[in-house]
Amino acid sequence: MSMPSTVTFAAGDKDYIAKLMQLIADINAMYAQYLTTLAPAYFVGSSTTSVAVGTGSKAFTLADASARGWTVGMSLRVSSTASPANYMDGQITAYSHPNLTVNVVTIGGSGTLAAWSIGLANPSALITNATPGTALANQTIVVNNAGTAIVGVQRAQHALYDEVSWFLNR
Repeated sequence: MSMPSTVTFAAGDKDYIAKLMQLIADINAMYAQYLTTLAPAYFVGSSTTSVAVGTGSKAFTLADASARGWTVGMSLRVSSTASPANYMDGQITAYSHPNLTVNVVTIGGSGTLAAWSIGLANPSALITNATPGTALANQTIVVNNAGTAIVGVQRAQHALYDEVSWFLNR
């Protein structure tokens, strides 16, 4: 995918605002194209590993031929292909295609299933209680460079934006 903009800047230009507005429109068009063409294939996977719905570490072997754009720490939802009400939300603890391990913290439904759809999850969905040291469901936990957790920072979570940002900055 190439940048779809023809905007150029030169010394002496006086129409910077108009050019910036066009550049923003061009970037938004590129982002929309990315979301409809590349992102779904890059961030969605499937598995036929037999796994019981439950919390804790869960290992899957991906059925997809190529690697996904996942890294350790990303939030995923693993849901039954046949019945999405059976799901597990968690963070990736290991990923080396085709092997994926997720630490599940939130579940829905029950059963042992062998047809899974795997995709990005909202990180705030992984916060399940409000005990000391954790955040509320509409909050997140931020860790600074020194490793100190700052609990309860409120901001809207948008999982796809976070992952797209990772993809564009890698």
